[in-house]
Amino acid sequence: MSKRHFHPDLLRARQALRRVLDQRFAPGSVTFDRLLWLGGGLSRSGYLAHLEASRPQGALLESAVVLVPKRDADHDYPARARREFALLTRLQGLALPFRAPKPIGLLDGGEGPVAVYSQVIGWPVQPVSGKPQPAEHLELLAQVAAGVHGLPLADIASEWTWFGGQRTRRAHAEEALAALRELGRPSADLAAAWATEHLPDAVPGQRDSLPAVLLHGDLLGQNVLRDLFGNEPPGLIDWEFASLGDPAADLAVLTRGRRLPFGLADGLAQLVSAYRAAGGAEVTVPQVRVHELAMLAEQLRALQRRVGRSEAELEQKGAEFDRAVLRAVG
Repeated sequence: MSKRHFHPDLLRARQALRRVLDQRFAPGSVTFDRLLWLGGGLSRSGYLAHLEASRPQGALLESAVVLVPKRDADHDYPARARREFALLTRLQGLALPFRAPKPIGLLDGGEGPVAVYSQVIGWPVQPVSGKPQPAEHLELLAQVAAGVHGLPLADIASEWTWFGGQRTRRAHAEEALAALRELGRPSADLAAAWATEHLPDAVPGQRDSLPAVLLHGDLLGQNVLRDLFGNEPPGLIDWEFASLGDPAADLAVLTRGRRLPFGLADGLAQLVSAYRAAGGAEVTVPQVRVHELAMLAEQLRALQRRVGRSEAELEQKGAEFDRAVLRAVG
């Protein structure tokens, strides 16, 4: 491999995969050739390997994805990676309405855990730039969200200490509300006052709020995969940010406070309608807006703290937040 195509985590990925395979199967009984770089996020890089049983069988087993932490990954990444592996292990025992990666092995090392999963094959549900997203894409995203939120928590997170998030929808929404109050911007104060009136209701006749659901946490189209031939349920990958909380937060990840989510003027309303039609939780458009505004507020706060940011960047992000507030409260 030439220097131009060399990736610094490739050697770590190969070594980790070899050790995981030797631990999971008889040493040397499963082989792989080269690893292909799939891409990377903020915390990790992904590699694809085709696994085969050694001779004389020579049968192709499956393709595996190796997730290697970047050297500058944030300090919370190891905990997220271990929780993701534990969650996906627990999901294997459930009848899922989507395809999820199957855990093969997790190797803890000095630079963070390397996880190996089976590959989930499919086309990402990505929008075409500048064009409205097809209705079937929006419906598929809503279907997957409803499927995740409908999973039985008793079989997934009965031990609350190992899983992150909130126990009730209202607690999660109040956490989002705090992000608005801490921004210290007139439009944020307006947003906080408005959001207070649109928190999830308490359960009728009870003190407690509606219980939390399982959230994927990064429910972007790039992580939702359509089956190539339309015969299998959609695939859902990258569970790194999964937690417990308000289902409206997962929908906010899809719409992100944009003026035209999915390229549609009523994209958010259509998403909520499709989500409810797919059997999703009782969620309203304003409840999603609360999490959209909190997400934008956190992005603005992060930019305010960033060293080297320009005033133009800050003004642009601030104006984006102000416009989202006006769309919500107007």
